[in-house]
Amino acid sequence: MKRHEIRIIPATTELLQSFIPQIRQLDLEEVEITSGESWEEHSKELFTHQAEAEVIMYKGKILGVLGVRKLEPPNVGLAWLLMTNHVEDNQIAFLRWSRKHLKKILSNYDFLTNLVYLKNTLHVNWLNWLGAEWLETSDPDFGVFRLRKAVSDV
Repeated sequence: MKRHEIRIIPATTELLQSFIPQIRQLDLEEVEITSGESWEEHSKELFTHQAEAEVIMYKGKILGVLGVRKLEPPNVGLAWLLMTNHVEDNQIAFLRWSRKHLKKILSNYDFLTNLVYLKNTLHVNWLNWLGAEWLETSDPDFGVFRLRKAVSDV
């Protein structure tokens, strides 16, 4: 492994505790609006779902925490990602890595989906870059995305 590659490692209690105060402001706002809870309260969910969570590391810093929860019908994943401001300083490395990682995740699912806060333009632009399809919603502040396997990956 190259010295400065993005790495995915299982979430530990220590890494999650380190991540919590570093969350990007718009990610925090998205969590609070969708959950109806303060970030302080909702962040406890990270520990509840720690087994499905992974930490994105780059140059010794946490870029984010992600996970996928299997939904019904089978082969559908509820994907989530929360980032730190460090991702903004390392966008090119993150973009290159994320396409490869998405392909790896999609090897286990037909598609990934979730709700996204449209004011969080970093997330929206990243999802567009990954090839997200957008489903219509009645809420102007949120969109539902779907990421599918590329035809060449099937």
